[in-house]
Amino acid sequence: MKKFAVLGATGRTGEQLLQQALDQGHEVIALCRNPAKLTIQHDKFQAVEADVYSADSMIPHFKGCDAVFSCLGADSGLMKTTTFYSDTMAAITEAMRKADVQRLICMASWYTNYRKGDGGPFAQEWIFKPIAGLILGRILTSMSLMESFLIKDCQDINFTIVRPPGLGDTQVTDKEFMTEECQYVRSPCATQMARADVARFMLSAFDTSLYDKKAIAISLA
Repeated sequence: MKKFAVLGATGRTGEQLLQQALDQGHEVIALCRNPAKLTIQHDKFQAVEADVYSADSMIPHFKGCDAVFSCLGADSGLMKTTTFYSDTMAAITEAMRKADVQRLICMASWYTNYRKGDGGPFAQEWIFKPIAGLILGRILTSMSLMESFLIKDCQDINFTIVRPPGLGDTQVTDKEFMTEECQYVRSPCATQMARADVARFMLSAFDTSLYDKKAIAISLA
């Protein structure tokens, strides 16, 4: 049994990760703005109030944890600018260092570094990527800054950045994962996957060193 801190537990992917971790027998502490939103009753679960922009707010709750999982999400919008992911990750990693937690698994997205002409299949290159850039451009930019921060400035932390494709709310599957250390999975694959399967992959990443200090694009075979 391990003890995990989960950020973004009130979101749809975070809820899946939280429940799966409990089902596996782990102890979970969920840090959120409004703990009352989490109604799970479990003897190994605790919901606490915390500010993800404040390291001091998170430090006491990170102490004793084996890993921090971040499923944090920001509102998207064509006219919105956000530094949510990069700003909160700076606070998260500071809190981890002070709480002596080494393992971080966080969720980002395909196409965080969107560029045309980088050799993807036609549908991805000229349909999915432009749509992602138009609708989620500001979110992806902030995710990209977060990823760069982890890779350049957090080599003392054992992070895994998980990049899923489009997310859906279908049931968890037992399908095999396809992974690639890339902006997206270039092999023929699903361009959408269940949030529950993203959570399943994130938890599985804790049990292997294959993805240590890497940004991994995932999909289902």
